[in-house]
Amino acid sequence: MAPETRMTLPSLLERERQLGELADAMAAAEAGDGSLVLIGGEAGIGKSSLVAHLARARPAGRALLGVCDPLGTPQALAPFLELAGQLDPDLPPRLRAAVAPGPPLLEALAASPRLVTLEDVHWADQATLDVLRYLGRRVTRLPILLLATFREDEAPPGCPLSVLLGDLATAPGVHRMDVGPLSLAATRLLAGGDAELLHRRTGGNPFFIREVMASGGTDVPATVRDAVMARASRLSADARSALEAAAVAGSRTPETRLLRLLARAGTPRWALEEPMWSGFLARDAGVVRFRHDLVRSAIDGATAPDRRQRLHAAMLTVLGEEALGPDGDALLAHHAEG
Repeated sequence: MAPETRMTLPSLLERERQLGELADAMAAAEAGDGSLVLIGGEAGIGKSSLVAHLARARPAGRALLGVCDPLGTPQALAPFLELAGQLDPDLPPRLRAAVAPGPPLLEALAASPRLVTLEDVHWADQATLDVLRYLGRRVTRLPILLLATFREDEAPPGCPLSVLLGDLATAPGVHRMDVGPLSLAATRLLAGGDAELLHRRTGGNPFFIREVMASGGTDVPATVRDAVMARASRLSADARSALEAAAVAGSRTPETRLLRLLARAGTPRWALEEPMWSGFLARDAGVVRFRHDLVRSAIDGATAPDRRQRLHAAMLTVLGEEALGPDGDALLAHHAEG
């Protein structure tokens, strides 16, 4: 399929169900029955594209947007101040001065039906999460559809966002929506004959698919590498070390083998858990695998050459302690080449 033909395909493949549910929720909000939809998914999966598609269908001034940024010291209430300024230029100062900013914001949002989106609330400060909790418990009184997007892989158990999700789980009018990867069939619509390899490398992540196609499909695109390493930079030092070891070990590695590699590399075994709940790795029947082979390639490529060489050498020692199967010679040769 020619690239020109692919560019004419719908921009949101396999999102019909989510769009339909959001359209129904918007119609209910216009009738006075508001709701909060918490939209989760990994980075690059298409959460922002989904809400932007919905916002484009709204009349001017009826779609408000506030964004959380990954700042070292988050600005209190930043996304609410941003969208409050779109409602009324005098509202942000009132929110800053208010002992409890929830009530004046609630009053302003009650004026007319609107789509209100908070992007990337996994980076939100505690004050923002408190106001989101306040609105979520009262959203059915408002003529709004309130959307909050977040990365599931950056909301580990016990974090403030995870607590908020639990608090709102049974609140009336609050719903959870998960955005998953594209299927092989959808990838084939985008990529034609190269779909199987592309889908395997990207795991069906739309951002990865788009960037690999744009780069010609060979090496890890710089945009993907930068996005992956930005996420990895937020891991602890031990977790990054465990992730590098896993990348050297391969896309799929028996967990017992990987734990022996960590021990030889001087990395504590518990450090493997953080890349698990951060969405880099997954466990399947005693095997640790990268969720996306493209991510493994990016991590491996960014590992310092001398460290990568030491990890390959340690892996050779680990493999030498095992009774290897039919692929043993190829595995030994791979790590010997380093």
